[in-house]
Amino acid sequence: MKKLLLLSAATLFLFSCKGNKKDLSQFSWLQGKWEGTADDEQIAEQWQPINGNTMSGSGWAIAGQDTVFKEQMTIEQRGEDIFYIAMVAENGGPVDFKYTGEKNDSIVFENPQHDFPQRVVYFKQGAEKLYACIDGLIKGSYAKMEFSYTKAK
Repeated sequence: MKKLLLLSAATLFLFSCKGNKKDLSQFSWLQGKWEGTADDEQIAEQWQPINGNTMSGSGWAIAGQDTVFKEQMTIEQRGEDIFYIAMVAENGGPVDFKYTGEKNDSIVFENPQHDFPQRVVYFKQGAEKLYACIDGLIKGSYAKMEFSYTKAK
């Protein structure tokens, strides 16, 4: 199950700040390639701007020589709202998480109707570190997965 959820990258804090207006330029610190390890797997995410309304991302995990998880992500502005869209083969289609706020250097996306996760959080830890987590309920029990990354050189 961990691989299914690996880079859906949700909560460093148990919070949700409502009503903060953002545009995609304020998420530019996500740009670039981020690398880390989790459970003896090499994990990575890479983000790039597509245009003023869209950032494209991809995530993967490698165990030995095998790619054990892949995900395509998009952060997209739709009018006044911003969405994180996760595309994982196991979901059968894209899953939208709406931007709900920020605190310090973190950004939070939520979808309370999704099975798991219901939240995706990215937390900037200086210029070279990135923390991501996903959280929510699985069959009524709280679960959380955490991922630490370093900016690739």
